Amino acid sequence: MSQQEDLDLLTRAFDSQVHQIRAHVEAFARIYWKSMPDYRQDNINRMIDAIVPRVAAGQLQIARLTNAYLLQCLTLLDLPPQTVPVDPDEITHARGMEPREVYHRPASTVYAKLAAGKSLDEAVRAGGLRLHQLIGGDMQLAHRNQAHKTLSRGRSDGIRAYRRVLTGRENCALCVVASTQRYWVEDLLPIHPGCDCNVQPLPPGMEGSQVIDQDLLDRAHAAVEDRYGSFAPDAREIDYKKMILVTEHGEYGPVMSWKETVAERRKRLRLTTPADDRFGLVGFESKKNSRKPSTTPPFMTRMLAADRSKESFDAQTRNALERIRTVGAIPRGYQFPQVLPLTKAEQTYKGGIVRGRFKENEKPPYIGIHPRLKNIQITLLHEFGHSIDWYLGNNAFASELSEVSASRRVETIHRIVNELLDTESGQSLTSDYHRSSKEVFARGFAQYIITKGSDHGLVTKVNEIHRLQRRQWATDEFAPVIPLFDALFSIE
Repeated sequence: MSQQEDLDLLTRAFDSQVHQIRAHVEAFARIYWKSMPDYRQDNINRMIDAIVPRVAAGQLQIARLTNAYLLQCLTLLDLPPQTVPVDPDEITHARGMEPREVYHRPASTVYAKLAAGKSLDEAVRAGGLRLHQLIGGDMQLAHRNQAHKTLSRGRSDGIRAYRRVLTGRENCALCVVASTQRYWVEDLLPIHPGCDCNVQPLPPGMEGSQVIDQDLLDRAHAAVEDRYGSFAPDAREIDYKKMILVTEHGEYGPVMSWKETVAERRKRLRLTTPADDRFGLVGFESKKNSRKPSTTPPFMTRMLAADRSKESFDAQTRNALERIRTVGAIPRGYQFPQVLPLTKAEQTYKGGIVRGRFKENEKPPYIGIHPRLKNIQITLLHEFGHSIDWYLGNNAFASELSEVSASRRVETIHRIVNELLDTESGQSLTSDYHRSSKEVFARGFAQYIITKGSDHGLVTKVNEIHRLQRRQWATDEFAPVIPLFDALFSIE
């Protein structure tokens, strides 16, 4: 086993232990919060008495584990580890204020929601979420701050840099992009809400390169392109450091987020314009420059200045395939079709833009995608849905699996389509094309992959399609169909 494999094995073991500690404290807090008879001050004080010591104990456990883990990493790198103490007060007061004050915030959230007219159930849910976020933040602070202290001590032993290690639980595109970069040990690891990334020392000699994982970077390109509309294969035309904004938070220290794009800023300012600017004196919306609102989500019509490159198609396709593989939505024997740009003649139909098309009659079948569309992840998943639907219904399918299995799959597909058509969104579809079984299944497949993958950006886009077009489904409408998709891809 190589040195890097030993490091990775150690990192996974460390991550598992840290996750268990964090999960146990979060579970205790969740159960306690839900079981409270009321949320008046006396019971809030009892909640704080019960939770704060457990959070502190979890923080200290994580800090000690972090210290031991990093010292063992130094040993694996043939570097003499130095003893680094864990300062309990430093770890449990990392926010710079008393923990009891911090953990009164969930109650403040409840009171604020009630004052705003929300129901008690809504207010309690919001307070519970705040409590969950506080605990996660404190656990990550304990890990981050002790890691910084231990790694800083290790600088004299030859450790100059470290990398961000993804856990696979909370890793958004932001974390993925950041994990491809090298960090110097003198810099505190930037975190963000929900972050649970780990750190791993870079062996001496590896710190010279800014990019430390080219394969992961290729997949990160697709995530960046999905947000910014373009990416740079050599990471020069687009500087990821300029996309990732690291700001100083009063309690968390360095906090990482995407920098706001110009378009996002304009949209935010437009949505937060004072009411007097948008409405007449008597409360009617101004008719000046008014136009019928578009029913097409803006992200669906954004175009690139030139045709998408082969590298971009490959990166976007790998990203979509990784989403499908992660969910496990691959029938036995199914081979992913190639993705190619649509020809000029195929890019429009009856005056409208063709986003994508599964060409099942070609030998071999392939997926065509409009080469100038900026946002193609949902379209790719949609077209892969068409290809899987075609594969499951193809005559060759029955020869690969038993007739019983094939029949069960077809029956399950029919149930999925009927369930989706029976929803309010399904009933609102008027054209035969949008109500066809093939189209409903493909849209359902895309939403299934996105929902199971918990990609916030794509979930937001699906919700926007639902709101404006009703061609995807609301979360509560789609929830009953998820077990049917699970069943479809579990049939052997």
